[in-house]
Amino acid sequence: MAAPGGGTAVTLSVADRLDILDVVTRADAAASSRDAEAYLACFTDDARLVGAMGEYSGKDELRRSVGPIWQPRASRPSICA
Repeated sequence: MAAPGGGTAVTLSVADRLDILDVVTRADAAASSRDAEAYLACFTDDARLVGAMGEYSGKDELRRSVGPIWQPRASRPSICA
């Protein structure tokens, strides 16, 4: 795994890798079921989400962000247009 900025490689323990996999799995399941509270539980209070739909900092902004991100595809703006 590469370090941010191209620095020294980062070594993770098996336990750390499993913890990361657990969080990613829970976040994916919550997003798939559109469960905002379960999704937000996967983030720290000072989390920052940067994506095609914008940048959001902190759980309050993340909570406001999931509405537009999770609306039906037909009503979302296309990022490929």
